[in-house]
Order: sequence, then C-alpha cells, then structure tokens
Amino acid sequence: MDRRHHAVTLSTHGRDALMALSGVVSVGVGVGPEGEPAVIVGVRNVSAAIRDAIPECLEDIPVILREVGEISGR
Repeated sequence: MDRRHHAVTLSTHGRDALMALSGVVSVGVGVGPEGEPAVIVGVRNVSAAIRDAIPECLEDIPVILREVGEISGR
C-alpha cells in the first residue's frame, strides 16, 4: 500500500476518536513539511492540552496540528 493511501486509511479509521477530542474541528490528509503524506488535524486553538491528547504519528504517518479556528456551515 502506498503511503498516501495508508494515510487516508488511518485518518478514516481514527477520525471518530480524534473528532471526539475537545477542540478538534476537522481531520483529513495533506502533505507534511517534507512533502510526505500526513494526517492533518484542524483544531480551534493549539494548546498544550491538545498537543498532549493527539499523537505525533498514527502508525508511521505523521500527524500535523493546524490551528483553523471555529468552522461553521452556511
């Protein structure tokens, strides 16, 4: 399985647990700082508590926190 597909699989399987954490507003797949596939977790505010709650990696795929603020539908 290629790394992008693996990242998609991990984000899909981990989405419910990550979204259940206070402050998490989105979970998806993107590109890390070195061009590698990564699980991107959007949070209202990056805090020490949210950093402690979210793993640095899911298996061998890095997890990147992005502060995105509040997301609302129109």
